[in-house]
Amino acid sequence: MRVIRLKRFESVTDDTLDGIKRHSWGPWKPADKVKFGIPRTYEGQAVAISDQVAGLSHDIEDILVGWRESEHNLSKLRTGFARKLQEVGNSVSYSEAEQLVDRILPSNADGLPGRARAQRLGAILGDVVSASLRRLNRDNPRGRVDRARQVPLCTSAKMGWRLQACEEYIEE
Repeated sequence: MRVIRLKRFESVTDDTLDGIKRHSWGPWKPADKVKFGIPRTYEGQAVAISDQVAGLSHDIEDILVGWRESEHNLSKLRTGFARKLQEVGNSVSYSEAEQLVDRILPSNADGLPGRARAQRLGAILGDVVSASLRRLNRDNPRGRVDRARQVPLCTSAKMGWRLQACEEYIEE
């Protein structure tokens, strides 16, 4: 945060800076994990979500590279992640958890950046866009930007479980 106070950002909007300051927010995060609250605008929320997704994707790639270079194999990693997903999702069966894992950690992932990253980011960001549009059309049909905190951007329930489980699995 010191960088923001010391530098002058002439081409960055206040809404973007708000998203940077509140970067710990993500619509899938439990309230106790959010340090600085929800960004006040949709632009700020998009910045915060992008930061969270980029960090998560980077962590996943680090894990894949580490697992590829160790004696472990990807199926063990996927199994552990599926079990964590079951814990977070409560009523999710193990076979459904395995299918959900494939959206974030494809079975053809080889630890190298590329198609698996594109699939993962496409699945996550596509879900944010479609779930948010459904919610905004339902709860904020006039598109009032002053309601961004009452009707924030979101993910589907399933994607929220995936992302929460992924973060918890990485932390362990």
